[in-house]
Amino acid sequence: MLCYIIQVVSAVLLALFIELPVIGQEQGPAPKAYTLTYLPLLPGGAYDAAAFAINNHGQIVGFSATDQFGSSNLRHAVLWTNGVPKDLGTLGGGYSLAFGINDRGQIVGESATANGETHPFLYDDGTMRDLGLPVSDGHARGINNEGLVVGYSLFNAGPSKPWVWHDGATSWLPALPFAGANALAFAINDRADVVGVSNTAVSTHAVLWRDGLAFDLGTLGGANSFGIGVNNRTQVVGWAEPPLGQPAHAFLWQHHAMQDLSPSGTSGVGMAISDRGQVVGQLVLSGGCSDPFLWDAGEMIDLNTRLVGSAAIHGYARAINNRGQILGDAFQSEIACGEVQIERPIVLNPVHHGEPSGPQATSTETNDPD
Repeated sequence: MLCYIIQVVSAVLLALFIELPVIGQEQGPAPKAYTLTYLPLLPGGAYDAAAFAINNHGQIVGFSATDQFGSSNLRHAVLWTNGVPKDLGTLGGGYSLAFGINDRGQIVGESATANGETHPFLYDDGTMRDLGLPVSDGHARGINNEGLVVGYSLFNAGPSKPWVWHDGATSWLPALPFAGANALAFAINDRADVVGVSNTAVSTHAVLWRDGLAFDLGTLGGANSFGIGVNNRTQVVGWAEPPLGQPAHAFLWQHHAMQDLSPSGTSGVGMAISDRGQVVGQLVLSGGCSDPFLWDAGEMIDLNTRLVGSAAIHGYARAINNRGQILGDAFQSEIACGEVQIERPIVLNPVHHGEPSGPQATSTETNDPD
């Protein structure tokens, strides 16, 4: 009964607080074609690399190995500008990972320190800065255009806690009101709305934080859900479980309701959403193969059907900017679906009137490098 009351109250408060603003960029149809390019690795690095975010200027962040063995403790945060990778260094330890970038070129992520701790960082004006949270295990995941950084900290004794950092000050966000609930925050928009996940009494639910309040976004009828991305219209994407133990489906939360995006017979994850409402993510097909998808105006598109000049790939799409450039990872083609995969970061540039759209934040390498 308590769980039901909390869900009802959350829904009422959410309806009062959340109104979708009008964005000055009209919805347009999805491009009919995309070119695919593999992002280059750091010099001397092996196959191990991933890209996590792209801003509206086409700048990309992620990580790349710095040795020939792809060692996880030797990964370095990377900024790709016009296809050229830049090593962002570390906070004194062996590895760093970059997860977010805003339109000002400010980058956030996590790095090992000299004493072996994991600290969140802000990279700005050529310098990596420790955010200085009073924890030994902190993770920055996103940054908005106002410079607000969102992330979470893990504790040996006690639940994990999400936070928002700005200009040296940290605000801790509450979990859903259940004893000992863990919570994680992954994304923030320019309205300072934060998206992530928190435990309930018996499950895990996608959460939206606004003005320091946590709102339970519910599920698709099953037990669990997970919020991953949010745009400036406060549309939220992630995954959620349908009823009857079905595998997770990609969802879009808007107008106070969660919409199932996954076609029948598939499962999936919504990973990011542009201000135009275009969703990208992972579509898992029968047999375990995973393809990158674009959901646009009610149409679910396997991006393999829109590639020009490239063979079909397996993988997923992680991010999309307002120019329609899509960032993702491609799996090594000769490995069977369901097995451990070698991933390479890719960019899909939309083609309009025969020419790719937007800045070419890619290398000249267009075919599978393997």
